[in-house]
Amino acid sequence: MSGGWRFGLGLMLANLCASSLSAQRPVEVGINGVATFAATDLGVAGLYGALRPGERVRVALTLGLGAAAHATAIRGELLGHFLLSPRATAGVGVYGLGGVALANAAFPSGREARGYLVLGLGLESRPGAEAGWAIEAGVGGGIRIGLGYRWRWFPSRQP
Repeated sequence: MSGGWRFGLGLMLANLCASSLSAQRPVEVGINGVATFAATDLGVAGLYGALRPGERVRVALTLGLGAAAHATAIRGELLGHFLLSPRATAGVGVYGLGGVALANAAFPSGREARGYLVLGLGLESRPGAEAGWAIEAGVGGGIRIGLGYRWRWFPSRQP
C-alpha cells in the first residue's frame, strides 16, 4: 500500500505539470505512419503527440499498430526534434530527430519487445503554422521512413 500512494502522488504531479506546460507551450497532435526495413520489415499507423518546451525543441510521442512478418505489430517512439525554422508559416522546414523506439513484431504471441535507438532527419510543411505534413528518414530498427500530418496550437498567439 505504501507504494500505491507514491504512485498516485506521482500521477497527480505528472498531470499537474503536463497541464501547466501544455497551457503555456505549443502542442501538436496528429496521425503518423512508420515503416522500417530490415530482416523483418514493419509498418504501423497510429497517433502522434508533441510538446515544444523550447522554440527549437519538440518532444514527440508516437504509438502505432500494424504488421510485421504476417503478425500484428506495435511500435512506440519517444523522440526529440531540433527544428531549424520553427516560426516558418510558409514553405518547408528541416529538423533533426533522435530518441528511442520500442517494437513488438509478434503481438500477442508473447515475443519480447525490442528497443532501438532512432536517428534521422525530417521535413515538414509550415512548422510555425496551425497544420502541416511531415516526412522523415533515418535509422531505428532498420531503415526508417515516417509520414504524418500534424495539427498545432500556439497558446502565445491566442487573443
